Amino acid sequence: AAAAVAAEGPPLVFGVLLVVAVPLAGLLWAALVPELRRRSIAPSALYLLVGSLLFLAVGFAYYLPLDLRLGFTQAQVRIVGAALLALIGLAAAFRRPAGRPGVPTGLPVLAAVVLLLPVSAMIGSGTLPSAPNTGPLRVMSYNIHQSFGTGGEMDVAAVADVILDSGATIVGIQELARGGLLNAGTDLLALLGHRLGWEHVAYFGTTDPVWGNAILSRYPLGDIERAYLPTEGTPFRRGYMAAPVDTPIGNVIFINLHLQHINDSDAHAVDPEADLYPVHTSQLGVVTEEWGGRQPGILVGDLNARPGWRQVNEFLAAGWVDAWDEAGSGPGYTANAADPQYRIDYVFHTPDLETVAVDVIESQASDHFSVVADISPAG
Repeated sequence: AAAAVAAEGPPLVFGVLLVVAVPLAGLLWAALVPELRRRSIAPSALYLLVGSLLFLAVGFAYYLPLDLRLGFTQAQVRIVGAALLALIGLAAAFRRPAGRPGVPTGLPVLAAVVLLLPVSAMIGSGTLPSAPNTGPLRVMSYNIHQSFGTGGEMDVAAVADVILDSGATIVGIQELARGGLLNAGTDLLALLGHRLGWEHVAYFGTTDPVWGNAILSRYPLGDIERAYLPTEGTPFRRGYMAAPVDTPIGNVIFINLHLQHINDSDAHAVDPEADLYPVHTSQLGVVTEEWGGRQPGILVGDLNARPGWRQVNEFLAAGWVDAWDEAGSGPGYTANAADPQYRIDYVFHTPDLETVAVDVIESQASDHFSVVADISPAG
């Protein structure tokens, strides 16, 4: 629970909490295990079985609401999980097993960890010098699929190499995980920031406190804006995040976005102007309201919608310019990376800017190709 709360804080603090959370929870549970009898391991085996079943139950309960409506939310599961740990801790405290001389009890160890957290916060609070203000601004939109490539392997270095090789200096990332079972507890934000050598990062846990969107930049970020988007009955919660960035082309509001995924398998046979996906209309309405017409602005993201669809046209009518329409060549497909057939990842900008160049970077590091664009002041 503490790690989830700290997910939007300094990466090192979150990493420390993420590393110690599971062992501490295990120690609480282990404190309940009856002492081994000389010729019987049945009590320990029983507690191990019960603990494993509890772990699986909480894990399934946490992830199932992403796909099914079960009458409860992930937030409620987190509360129940924290309450279970609290009850286990109280039960363990009443057992009060006898300690051996010279062996620290759990309380001093926990206190030492808590005392070290402010130190790690100070270590993680430094920032690298910002990049020099020269040349056009190269931005990227990249749905990294939690760094799982088309072959199913998790390769953070491959994702980082795509970003580094592109020469982008501000990146909007979607589907970034900061822990969790599927990623073996890996904090992708910290690893990517370290690999890139960038410490100007911002994160927003949208669907989940440890799963969402991020902005990574070589330039300093201002105050981060975050807002949840309406779900309209869909299971995944999405979010809007933005930050003012001091860039070579001036102070720019940079927005990163990921709209709700929809089943578009029959999209070729339907009218693209029909209002088939009201969740997109509602979500883009909130984005437009949060943006408020500020210029200059750049918006990147996975819209889960194709060019020409009604929701995209309405978004363009609100004042955004599609970088690919302005300077791209060819269809610009970005998904699926194994068999690209759709353009659903975008770079937009306000009319006071212009696209000098734009390209799709084909890589198997994710199930999406990334989009990179050079942006300069118009005229």
